[in-house]
Amino acid sequence: MKVAFASCCRYEAFDDQPEWAAIQAQDPDYLMLLGDQIYMDYGYVGEEPIWRKPHDVGQFKARMEAKYQQQFREKHFAALFAQMHAKNAVLATWDDHDFAWNGACGAEMTSPFELQIKRIALEQFCQNYRFPEGREHLYEYRDTEQARLVVLDCRSYAQRPGNDRDLLGEAQFVFLKQVLQHDRPFTIIGSSLTIADGGENWVKYKRDLARLIELLRQCEAGGSRVLWLSGDIHRNSFRAPARHFPFFEITSSGLAVNYLGLGGWPHLDDCHNWGLLEIDKDGVFVMLVGRRRTCRYRIGLDGHWSKLDRH
Repeated sequence: MKVAFASCCRYEAFDDQPEWAAIQAQDPDYLMLLGDQIYMDYGYVGEEPIWRKPHDVGQFKARMEAKYQQQFREKHFAALFAQMHAKNAVLATWDDHDFAWNGACGAEMTSPFELQIKRIALEQFCQNYRFPEGREHLYEYRDTEQARLVVLDCRSYAQRPGNDRDLLGEAQFVFLKQVLQHDRPFTIIGSSLTIADGGENWVKYKRDLARLIELLRQCEAGGSRVLWLSGDIHRNSFRAPARHFPFFEITSSGLAVNYLGLGGWPHLDDCHNWGLLEIDKDGVFVMLVGRRRTCRYRIGLDGHWSKLDRH
């Protein structure tokens, strides 16, 4: 079974995205999109507003619609999405840039204006990804013979970072506790946020992180190896289990985005990053593709891992 995953894709910087064709060539069984599939507030001054919140609901809706149309009409993405959607194989969540604006935390958005923004964002997300009409949350799971695939929502219920603040919200933790109880060899969890990297991460929510780690420990104790997939940070990364984080974290971020938003010179700092998991009876093959290099790893059923050749 093959699971492709990617995050952070800005059409304004890269209106041609052949990386999606490279993913399609791998013939994945599932596609996990881990957030920032559009950018509502990113760009060089003079091209787009930077970190500017909208003040008009109609303007926000029109801008989001236009950005989704641009991305979903990109020929390589459109071809891959059509193929994966036809076999019900797309799992998608959002991060701040396709949830509302940079750093947005859904639990803090309580004014009538902000509540409208959240409603519009969810409607447009579900419409574009062709989720069932009336869907009220993005977190979900899918089962395969070898793995349970889980995708989380780290935006809708999040408060501003703090040791005792909420990231997932209570209902989502109840969901997570339930779905981590299964008998498949692997558990693959997609989160827009990394555990510890980047400006926003799970470490900044210490109470929720402790709850998460305990649930993942129990999952692994029950015989299912946990692979944590994340995005957001505009680079690829592979982290083996450590004392405080007893699971693998594999990050792929920046499929079509540049750090600085340099307008007419996007290729000065482009990334072209995406990842692929291939699960077989003996373990998992991991491939992290980037502009300059591709890194490969092998994870055995017993948790032992090795880095393979680099190209």
